[in-house]
Formats: sequence, C-alpha cells, structure tokens
Amino acid sequence: MLWPRQTVTTTASMNYIRFTVCATLATTLAAPAAHAMTATERRVDAASAPHLALAAARKPVPVHYVHLKDDYRDNPMAKTHLALLKQTVATCVTANRRLGRPVHAPAEFPDQYIRNHEFEYAAPNRRIVYTVGYSVEMADDCSLIEMEKRDAVLTSSKGKCEIDLDSRRVRIESSRPAGEFLAAIAEAGYTPVEAR
Repeated sequence: MLWPRQTVTTTASMNYIRFTVCATLATTLAAPAAHAMTATERRVDAASAPHLALAAARKPVPVHYVHLKDDYRDNPMAKTHLALLKQTVATCVTANRRLGRPVHAPAEFPDQYIRNHEFEYAAPNRRIVYTVGYSVEMADDCSLIEMEKRDAVLTSSKGKCEIDLDSRRVRIESSRPAGEFLAAIAEAGYTPVEAR
C-alpha cells in the first residue's frame, strides 16, 4: 500500500521542481531588457537639462542642484497602464483589419508609458525646475504616438513663471505689474499666454 502513496509524492515533487524551474526560467526570460526602450524613450532618458544648450550665463550663481530621474517599471499602476495600452493596440489591429481601415501596428512598445526627469537649481531667493517628459498614446491607425515635453518653472520672490520650451509660451504669476516682464519675454522670442 505504500507504493502508490510514494508514487504520488514523487510525482508531486517532480511537478513542484518542474514548476519552480519553469517559473524561474519564464521570469528570467520575461524580465524587461535594459535595451527594450524605443528610440524616443532613449533620447528622453539620456536628455540633459534643456538650458545647457543655451549660451553660458554672464555671471555664475552658486546653486543647489538636484536631478530626479523616474523609474516607473515596478509601479503597479504603470504596469497596468502599459498592459492596457498593449491590449488596446491588439484590439485596434483586429478591429481595423476587420473594418478595412489602415493598420500600422507598432514594431516595439515602450519600456515605460511615461517618463519624467527634473533638473532643479535652487538659490536662496529663486528656484528653477527644468522638466523633460515622455508619454505615449495610440493613434487611430493603431500606431503609437510618442510625445516629448520640455518645460521650466521659475519661482522667486517676484513671482512664478511657467515656460513651455517646446511651444515657447510663457505664463506669469506675479504681484508686480506684468508689463515689467512682457518686454523681456518678447525679446527672448517667447509668447506670453497669461499674466496674473
């Protein structure tokens, strides 16, 4: 009578070992590779602060510098959003083919659906934060639209200035009259959107 029980134990042990080995192998193979990023993601990931492309300042100012670089790969909501994006693209491809619409399925998916890098410079009476961001969404033809965003927020005792570096638009919040700033903004080639 012990023989069948031993066979079950041996089979269960073998199944456990097989499961453990398969799970380990699957986890290893499914782990995101470091080079799995799209070209746009790599460009944003390697980006430096946008102001570094400009001419050097006349007079250096000592500041505290902080560079915050995100990593949302282990964030459960980010994983869910990326899985949902992949599922939405698959559904779009199936539906568009069935309906005879154009299909341009992506060759690769981003490693993260959103990225954000902040370059913060702070002095006693002023602070500026440059942000380089990345996001992705799906187009009607099932392709992915990857977007980069660059902006800056300057805060000082005189007020707050939000600058969209892509569209070259500026929003000012200040206790001083906006007219003081408008000439300097126009001279720099930016368009004031709102002054409060």
